[in-house]
Amino acid sequence: TLSRLESLFKTQRRFLTDVGHELRTPLTVIKGNTSLMRMLSCSDEESLGSIESEVDRLTRLVGDLLLLAQAEQGKLPLAQGQVELDTLMLEALQQMKVLAQDRLALRLGEIDQVLVCGDQDRMKQVLVNLIGNAIKYTPAGGTIVIGLGKEGTRARLTVTDDGPGIPLEDQPHIFERFYRGEKSRTR
Repeated sequence: TLSRLESLFKTQRRFLTDVGHELRTPLTVIKGNTSLMRMLSCSDEESLGSIESEVDRLTRLVGDLLLLAQAEQGKLPLAQGQVELDTLMLEALQQMKVLAQDRLALRLGEIDQVLVCGDQDRMKQVLVNLIGNAIKYTPAGGTIVIGLGKEGTRARLTVTDDGPGIPLEDQPHIFERFYRGEKSRTR
């Protein structure tokens, strides 16, 4: 019983860390766009649209937290539909420019029109996480290049940056749900 409780507490702590990580980015985008609107003293329709989009996404993320228990059992329902990955990538890139600000260059590399089958919200979540991590770990003055192409019947998304990279000892674990490299925790 004690070991099950300990395991439950560890899972709960990891869950809270992941939730905090997922909620931080859309909130930062909302805050950045709001600050921009205040500085410009005008209603910028593009920024307002971005704010509305991020609020909607945040609402969906919070709803998804209720489904996380199902995900842990491999039973998370995913919406399956056609997704224009290039359009989704451009949307994520535009929103993440708020985080990059003038600290670094966020650029679009080669891009192809790519249609995939999947869950649009989860795919955007992945894109935002990848770009957000690149922003977080790229030193000031650095460059991040996002690209999308086709390789046969597969899509290939690339995120290239001037950051330190993922340590070799962490690479085998990067697709584990709550894995965090030790260096990223203390940074």
